[in-house]
Amino acid sequence: MTEKNSFGEAIETLRSNGYSSMALFLESQILRFSNGQSTMTVFAPSDDTLAARIDDFTDYPSLYCRILWNDLMDLEKGTKLSTYSKGFAISVAKSNGILMINGVAVIYPNMYVNDWLLVHGLLDVFSMAERLSAKESGSEMRNITHGLALDHW
Repeated sequence: MTEKNSFGEAIETLRSNGYSSMALFLESQILRFSNGQSTMTVFAPSDDTLAARIDDFTDYPSLYCRILWNDLMDLEKGTKLSTYSKGFAISVAKSNGILMINGVAVIYPNMYVNDWLLVHGLLDVFSMAERLSAKESGSEMRNITHGLALDHW
């Protein structure tokens, strides 16, 4: 786990670990999230997995809060967490001790952690079909992260 305070260090950590596309995504979001009021958790697919995909990467889901690896592992199977992407939820499950987020394995937990940003590395990307389906049923989702004490060390 890397604990640093600078947004630039988060970008460099992502780039140096093969997550340059997500670093670019975060750079484009800096004004939106670096106001000292927002926190977020990002689930980052590697550059290798993104190279084969043509999905709309500008709408990649991020959580409203920071959720550390151990907190994600403590969530019950099927727990849904709402995201900044309207109508898209993150679904948590475990398979043979591996944390799965929307069916994709988390392979680099707590890749980057600071007081407002947390990044977990994924084995693959979330499918566009899954995102479209979630957007269609978005009115039925609720944000279960509000009021939970998940943002701690």
